[in-house]
Parts: sequence; C-alpha cells; structure tokens
Amino acid sequence: MLIPAIFLGSLTQNNLATSVNRATLAPVLDTYIDPAAPNENYGREPSLVLGSNRAILIDFPELTWSRYSGRRVQSAKMIFTLSRGANNIPLTISLIKKRWMEGEGRSLRFDRPDPANLPWGGASWNFAQQGKDGFKWASGGGKGAGDTAPVEGLTAEVVDRELIISGLGPTIQNRLNNPWSNYGFRIETNADAAFFSGEWSNERPRLEIQWEDASPAGPDLALMTIAKSAESGQYRAIIKNIGSESIASATLEVSSKGSDSQPVTVAGPIEPGATKSVTFSTAIREDLSDPRKVVIQAHLVATGDLNLGNNNLDFYPAGRTIAFEATDETLEALKAISPSSDAIMLYQTVLAKVNNFAMPFSRFLKSPEGIKMRFNLALDPATADYRVNLNNLKEFNTDSLTRITIQSIVPLSEAWRNPPSDAAPWPKALNLNLSWLPDTRDDGLRLSGLELPALGFENTSNPIPLWENGLVSRVEAAFLQSQVGKAKPTNEFLWSLIKPGVLIKIVGANGEDLKNTEVSLYRPGTNSPIATGNSSNGAIVFISGDQIQGGKLFPSPATNGADGWLLAKATRSGASATSWLPAWQILDWSIRGNDSIPNVELRFNMPSQALDSSQNLAKERIVTDSAGRFPAQLATLVDEQVGTGLELLPKQWVEIDLGRDRMIGEIDLALTAKEYPNLEIFGYGTSQNANAAIRWVGLSNLAQLANIYGIEDGTTITIPIIHTAMQMRYVRIINRGETAAQIGDIKVIPVKAQAN
Repeated sequence: MLIPAIFLGSLTQNNLATSVNRATLAPVLDTYIDPAAPNENYGREPSLVLGSNRAILIDFPELTWSRYSGRRVQSAKMIFTLSRGANNIPLTISLIKKRWMEGEGRSLRFDRPDPANLPWGGASWNFAQQGKDGFKWASGGGKGAGDTAPVEGLTAEVVDRELIISGLGPTIQNRLNNPWSNYGFRIETNADAAFFSGEWSNERPRLEIQWEDASPAGPDLALMTIAKSAESGQYRAIIKNIGSESIASATLEVSSKGSDSQPVTVAGPIEPGATKSVTFSTAIREDLSDPRKVVIQAHLVATGDLNLGNNNLDFYPAGRTIAFEATDETLEALKAISPSSDAIMLYQTVLAKVNNFAMPFSRFLKSPEGIKMRFNLALDPATADYRVNLNNLKEFNTDSLTRITIQSIVPLSEAWRNPPSDAAPWPKALNLNLSWLPDTRDDGLRLSGLELPALGFENTSNPIPLWENGLVSRVEAAFLQSQVGKAKPTNEFLWSLIKPGVLIKIVGANGEDLKNTEVSLYRPGTNSPIATGNSSNGAIVFISGDQIQGGKLFPSPATNGADGWLLAKATRSGASATSWLPAWQILDWSIRGNDSIPNVELRFNMPSQALDSSQNLAKERIVTDSAGRFPAQLATLVDEQVGTGLELLPKQWVEIDLGRDRMIGEIDLALTAKEYPNLEIFGYGTSQNANAAIRWVGLSNLAQLANIYGIEDGTTITIPIIHTAMQMRYVRIINRGETAAQIGDIKVIPVKAQAN
C-alpha cells in the first residue's frame, strides 16, 4: 500500500548539480478498467476514474521512442490532476508485465461492442488486449502475478489539485535499461477519485524525470538493426560495439509475445568499432492487415556493457522499410547529433518516434487507435519501400528528421500546405506539424458532422481542446491507412472521395455570422468564378455540383499542390474580402466518415459595408484614460507614429473622442510588443455616457488575428479589427486580461458615405 506523504511528513528535494537535466514526458497512454463492465474499454475518456475496485493503466511511450543513451535517471515522479476526489488517496501501484493497449474507448462508438466480437486491442477488466489475436489478463483486472509486480518505496501527496507520486527513479531507470520489463503502471484505490486523462491538453498526466549525463569510457554494445532474411521466418540482427573497449561476448534475447524469450549467442570478443551479425528464427504469423499485432522484441545482454539504452529494438515483420540517404557532408552533421556519433542510432530513434508517437497518436473517428502502419530500418535503399533524402535538411535535430521521414512516405509537397499566392490571408506559421498538412484530427473529440473550422481559428464548439502536438493530419493518416496490406504502396490519394458541391458556413474573423453575403469561388490566377452562391439569412452558402463550372471543385488535384486550392471572394454592401479553400479541407470531410456534400467553414475579415480607408477618424483626437494621464502623453496613441505609444495595464481603459457620431467599420491596433492581451472595444454616442456603451467586439483571439491578418514592421505588428459597422462617437478600449498591452497607435476607419 502506498501511503500518502501527508502522513509521512513533507517530501524533500535533493540539491541537484547544475549538470542535471529535467524533462517532462508526454504524451501518455492511459485508460481505466472496471469490474462492473469487464469487457468495456475506456481508452479515450477525458477522465481516469478510481474507486469501486477500478484501476488506472498508464504508460509513457516516450520511454520507448527516446532511447536516452548515456543518461542516468536521478529521480522521477508521476503527476495527475484531480477532477474530483479527496486530498488523501491511499494507492496501490504495480508495474504492468503484459503489453496492453489504450483502446478506442466509448466516445468514438455509436454502437455497443459485441462481447463475442470485441474490437481488437483495447484493454478492459478481462483483457490486456481484447478481440481476435488479443489475450486476457492472467487474473481479472490484471491483478495476477503474471500480470503485474508491486513497486516499493514510493510516496504520494496531494498538492492543490495535483496528486504527485514520487520515488520512481529506480523503476524508470530499469525501464530504460530493459524496455520490456514492464509496460507502465497499474494504479488502484478504494477512494472515490477521478483525474484528467491524456485526452486533455494542459492537465493530462505527466512523468517528470531528473537525470544526469553519464557517458563513461568502456564497452558499449548497440543493437543497430534487424532485417528479414530470404528464408521465411528467419531474421538477422546486426550488433556493433560503439564503445572504447572490447567485450567478451553477448546474448541476444528475442521475444514475439513478451514472455517467450529465446536466447541467441553473440560470439566474441567484439572489439571497438566491430560489428557482428546473428540470425534467429521465429514461428510467428505475420498479419499484413495490421502490422501492430506482431512485434519482435530484441534485447542485448552483455557483462560490462556500460550503456543499456541502445540494447533494444522493436521489429515489425509486417511493417514497411525505410532507408535514409545522405552525402558525406550531411552524414558528418548527423553524426554530431547522433548517440555515440553513429547515424544508425539516430535513424532508429527517429523510427521509434514514428512508430510509437506519430502513428499511434495520429488518430481520429475513423481511426481511433491511430495508423496501423509501422516501419523498420533498411540499410540498402534499393530494397526499401521508402527512401528519405536527408540532404535538404535545414535543421539537424530529431524533430526535423522525423518530419522529413513522414513527408517522404506521404506523397504531397509544400504546395499543398501553402497557397499559390498572397491573394488571400493565410496563417503565417504552418511548419510545426510532422507532415505536410496542418493537424486537423481533432482527436476524435468533435462530432464528425460539424464543419471543419477555418484554419488558424479556435474551435469553440469543441469542449476538449485539440492538443497542439503537430501530428499527422486526418487526410494524411487516412492515406497511410489505405496503404496497409498492399503489396506495394500506391502513393496516390483517393481524391475520388471528394463529393460534388460544397456547403460553406461563412463567418467573420471575430465570429459573427455573415448573412446576405455573396461568395464566389475562383481557380487561382483566373478572373471568372467557377461557382457563386449567397448566404441569405443563414450564413450558409450552398453550391451544388450542377452549379460548378466543369462539374468538380478540383478536377485533378493530384498533379501538383497549386491546383489543390480555390480562392473564395465574399462581397456584401460594397465590401469584400477573400479567403482560401484548400482541397485537403474538402477531402477531410469525407475522411471523417461523412457521405453527404462537403461542409466547411471559411472566415472573412470583412465589414458589413464598404470602408473609407482614406480616413483615420482617430488622428489627433482627444484621448482620455482610466489612469488619468496627461493629454500630451495620450496623444501618442493617435499621432500615426507606431514608434510612440503607451502601456495599457490590465483592467485599464483608454478612450478616443471622435468629435461626433460616426459609423465605424474597422479599428487598426498597432502593438509594439508581440504580446496579445484580452481586449474589448466599446462604443457609445454623443447623447450617452459610458454606462450606455455597447461592446463592439471582444478580442480574446487577438493572437489568431495577428497571425493571419497582422502586418509586421520590425518589432511592430498592426492588426486590422473589422466587425459589423456600428455608430459611435466615443471609442473605449478596455484591457480585460492579465497581460499589459503595448499600444503604439490606433486608427479608426469609417464606412463610406452612402450615395443618395
């Protein structure tokens, strides 16, 4: 029984040397299992629930994909955020000895699983992996000796809303040295409690590790790669001594089920820099339809080996092969960032991240367990399914290598990610994902029948925010899924999934519905629209397939990325604005499982009437503020000089008197620092006082507006705030946030005078 530290006295933290590294590991695999529903999987639930004999299963896959060669764990702790529960939670914690899977959970299923035909993989009270080809726990709930092993020497305490489990250092070190000694933790308590799961963005469980670098000279055996031999069931492992001293001999332990290990002798001595090749056989049956189901685990054991972090490899017999290609110059740069200066070790780290992070976590409604495809390293490019050219790398780090690897197996290009011109606004930073396209998965937590939000804007209809981890988009994940089980990758998207016609929800940049607005679609570089529709009173534009010139939105989008874009132009009352509609956004609708006409959202930074941009009504007007500053100080806000200005602190306001009532359609804010506070803009008229002020627009999304519409000039960024026209004389800007606003200049733009 793990006793809360509140009963043991406060936890003390050792004084750590400056050389100690700290890391917080994410993401997590987690679920809970319940004896009251023995065949139910809860893998995608937002909460981890304890009490009534339930148990939490949790693991941190980064322990697998980051090999941490040459590092020694000094301390480690696991942290959960309480969503409900008491301060004192006595826990029983065990190590899980069987490979289990998080599962697709209930949130992604609209039917009830058939107990006789359960979906494969997910953990439940009865199963470590349920379904065909799965296996049960030795004892219900994973309580048997063959399922789990107790962890000793741990303490726990609740601090504010966090449960902190400390003393995990030796356990994590053993896991790094022997990755298949356990598969995470089983946690149980009879107290009623619930924690936020890994489906949450900011409050998911985490593992915090403090470690120090330790790379002493001596023998260091590394398992470099595993490959299939020509004979069925035969495999070859390549082992290298990347250390500075020889080692007498070694044993390669091979397992295909986690408990059926067979030893293979590696004859010695093995001198520094020398390689050894050993063969082994296994009678496992490959499953080409799901490469995840069969995994060969290989583990090197050698007396005197000083670094155990590179002694282990997963090999997927039904997986695809990848070869990395580089010039001598590039290879030298790669060696500089590679463990033990060997590029193959870096390649294996990248593939481990692809297999244990990019593939399983790029999941959505139609692929709740992620992408089935897995990859192995090939040393000969001529025999590989995919070849990765590393000579165009701009940055030499693991993320950059992971990105170029995934991009090499997805047949797109930058032209699919970036529009062909600057004819319409587009987010300025789109290179954080691990593939070509922006990450649109929504993690399956958004109804598939809702339109895909416009890129770069918050998805306010999603109660659980998408974790910004830059994984593979839904379209690309679906493509990779389509390649599983095929003899040769086709490298072709199923663009035929795009249905004729389109339903477009049109919204202003600040969230207002754009009614009675005409929207026309153009092919880039052309002047005649291929289709036109009007939103009338519903802010929805419907364009049928019969209305589209040529019949198809994208006649041949697979030729190059430039023809995978449409320019959308919205007009009403003399005002206009543009936006981009990419082919992948349309295709995303079908990939999510929708058979109806594509339904998308486009945002236009457009006023309700045409603007008179030649006028700045705020120039040299009277300014007052809540801080009581002198007029000469405040005048810098309306002098059209962005280098001047002032600081608007939280809860303060500043107000501009326009002299008389005017119809306002745009206010330009020039910020002298890239900090985006939560502002609100109010207006009221000549015969009114501030108590009658009406909010014109709230700017909690100011950073998003800056990223899409902002105009940068050195350290200053000017953001055009456009909204439905409103009559006002006094313009009041209030800082509602906790961050100061550094305002360099304010412009107020009226609508054009209407002709009689």
